[in-house]
Amino acid sequence: MCLPGPTVLEVFNTLLRQLRLSVDYELTGSYDGSTNIGTKIIKAHEERQLQEAVIRTIGSFANTLPTYQRSEVMLFIMGKIPVPGVHPLLPSSGSG
Repeated sequence: MCLPGPTVLEVFNTLLRQLRLSVDYELTGSYDGSTNIGTKIIKAHEERQLQEAVIRTIGSFANTLPTYQRSEVMLFIMGKIPVPGVHPLLPSSGSG
């Protein structure tokens, strides 16, 4: 089985990074933890539209890959998702 090349993984990594920034902004009101961008208020529905667009783009791009690469990319993406109780730096919560 061939693994996806570094370019394919870099595209997914970039899309996941954008999604993470958007989710962080939605939760904290800042893209980078600072308040430098705080002067421009982005509406929650606009941020949600961005997140949905990034997710659709990830799906569309993955759909163009050969089947063997799709499973490898899925494992790559799943490795980027923090799981409470599994990742030592994340507190585990009672809610699942």
